[in-house]
Amino acid sequence: MWQLRQMRVRTIATLLGATITCISCTFADDLSLDDIRAAWINREAAAMSVSLKWSSRSTRTPLHGTLMALPKGKKSTQSSLQPGPEMQVQLSLQESRLHWLQKIIQPPSQQPSAETREYIYDEIDSWFIVRKGATATTSVVNRGGRFWMWKTIDIRLPLLLYRPLNQKLFGLDWSQATLEPLRSEEGYVLLKTALHNYAAETFEMELDPQRGFIPISVRQYGAGRLNAELECKYAPILDATSLPLPVHWTWRVFFSSDENPSPRLLEETRVENIRVEFAPLNVNANIFVAKLSEGTVVQERNTDDIFIMGTNQKLLPYRRVVRPTVGGWAERWAWLLMALALLVVVAFVCVRRRSHR
Repeated sequence: MWQLRQMRVRTIATLLGATITCISCTFADDLSLDDIRAAWINREAAAMSVSLKWSSRSTRTPLHGTLMALPKGKKSTQSSLQPGPEMQVQLSLQESRLHWLQKIIQPPSQQPSAETREYIYDEIDSWFIVRKGATATTSVVNRGGRFWMWKTIDIRLPLLLYRPLNQKLFGLDWSQATLEPLRSEEGYVLLKTALHNYAAETFEMELDPQRGFIPISVRQYGAGRLNAELECKYAPILDATSLPLPVHWTWRVFFSSDENPSPRLLEETRVENIRVEFAPLNVNANIFVAKLSEGTVVQERNTDDIFIMGTNQKLLPYRRVVRPTVGGWAERWAWLLMALALLVVVAFVCVRRRSHR
């Protein structure tokens, strides 16, 4: 009798699970790319100004040549992941502007000399600044174009949540996008696409249609190989129109080669203690302007040209500041004197030759 009841309970549970799965799959089958775009457009409009703060810690596999190409048949001897220092990060987004600041969590006595890293995008130029205390030790600018540092810092999830359609900051290529239902009880869908004007890397995203198509997991591929993956968890969302609040995410970077195509974990970053604030536009707008002291050396990323920060935050050519060139009439007189000296030498040589005849 007891076994019969157990069999009935299992049968009912199986039928209920199958029913839920069928309902979810039917719901997913009816969705389209336009549904995703509409939900994301609404979310971007509701989060035009957003600020996030979190702490993160990365663990990295020491290279020591173990992740390089190995001869076939030879096994890797890579050691375990080593934890790095804990970081405090603040990210601010206002429309297409971005400000990202990272600092190492240290005792108060060491904070004045702590290293900070800063990324700024003002809708035109991208800046990367490293400071030791108050002194900028590295300054790189990428003038014009899209924001280019998204691959180097852990902001993929915030951009996917609050700026997925923004062509300057992230921008998915919808001309290559495809949508597939996932046969799961949650009713997730799989979005496959690439970045706008950057088709070398493709993305596969598991999205939750019932919560505004928020990304649950993301896998990034290059040449068909897994390069990175992202896993996300959120606070409870009341409905599809509510803004998502992430509570934790993990970003993993992998390495592979022609000799060893199986992806191996290179680095893992865990993000937690997240606090999200939505604020009116033009709040603290000054943070989106790069501020460097006069005389700071700045490198142009595209051309490798070197500049010096002048007054009023204007970049000046390095040679003009360090080794001023002579310009105007003074420069013309210098060339004229050199020409006259050359003529005198030639005339002197000619006279000497005639006198010897």
